[in-house]
Amino acid sequence: MVGVNYKDEQHEAQRWLKQFGDPLTRNFFDPQGQADIGLGLYGAPETYFIDPKGFVAYRHVGELNQQVWEEKLKVINHPAIC
Repeated sequence: MVGVNYKDEQHEAQRWLKQFGDPLTRNFFDPQGQADIGLGLYGAPETYFIDPKGFVAYRHVGELNQQVWEEKLKVINHPAIC
């Protein structure tokens, strides 16, 4: 999983990830909010599943926590999609 810290201060985002855990493989920082143009963001947090060809296969708007993962997203986490 890859994260984009959208309009966050880098040191604050790193502190938060250290405090609460960082499940991500890589984090990118977008302090100016340029990712919204390419991804069509309209309100963070948002989670995207990208298929092997680089297309957005699924988009989840809202908090990603254990309950959301188990009830909505776990079934999407499939090699054919991700």
